[in-house]
Amino acid sequence: MSTPMQRDFHGTRMPGLPKITASFSRVCFTPGGLNSKNQVGLSYSRRITRPDYASLNPFVYIIDPYTIYTGNPDLNPAISNNFELNYTFNSTIQASLSYTSTKDNIYEVPQRSAENPDVLIYKNININNFDMYSLSVFWPVNVTEKWQITQYGNLLYSTFNTNLANIELNTQAPTFSYNITLPIDFKLEANWNYNSRSVWGLYKIKYNHNLHLALRKSFNKNLTSLILSVSDVFFSNRMTVVSDLPDFSQTGRTWQDSRRMGISLIHRFGKRTVQSGQDRQLSSEEERSRL
Repeated sequence: MSTPMQRDFHGTRMPGLPKITASFSRVCFTPGGLNSKNQVGLSYSRRITRPDYASLNPFVYIIDPYTIYTGNPDLNPAISNNFELNYTFNSTIQASLSYTSTKDNIYEVPQRSAENPDVLIYKNININNFDMYSLSVFWPVNVTEKWQITQYGNLLYSTFNTNLANIELNTQAPTFSYNITLPIDFKLEANWNYNSRSVWGLYKIKYNHNLHLALRKSFNKNLTSLILSVSDVFFSNRMTVVSDLPDFSQTGRTWQDSRRMGISLIHRFGKRTVQSGQDRQLSSEEERSRL
């Protein structure tokens, strides 16, 4: 059984800076030999993304005596083509395979000042070619009737190619991201996220991971709930970025106060006409709705 293909056009427009997305809608079907539990979707989209005002503005912004940001009026719009194949089994297990090719992708890179080599000038440039291959899988596992493990994995392989200071630069890296959520009947949830080494333009980003815990207890016929949560238990949600350019290299480390503990008491007044309509969503439910 198949559904007809439809042509869709979506877009937002600001004066002088349009962003346009043109795409074909997904085609779902069950080929011969497969039963109704299997669904396959195929989609294609083409998008043009123009640089914003700050990226084009040629004026110089002095951040500190050794760091300057300036716009690049010579930027070209980025044009990307995306192909995606989706598969769903029994409305639970979902897999997606995609390929994206982008020309003139816009990324910010640092360069030494010609007048003072100790000063770095940050500005956006066009990456000649950017190709990304992606495989993502979402699959829940029922351990018991009231205990479900929700898993999400994403494997990326991306390549960048550009010319900077008459030197050809290439960056390739596989990226693996994994998320696992363990909710059980009394609303105990452990959510672990892991991101492997990755690249963003000419920057290399080291791996990071974080663990979140939440405990929820309901009273008074589920009208009252007590929630205890801890975010980033091991304070490991930090980012280390390294760039190796022809005449210099730099390393940047960023982190925030992401390790927090919270306690809340929720009580619902009045008659509940919609079952669990006001329930607090845990991360596994958000992940499921997002996909």
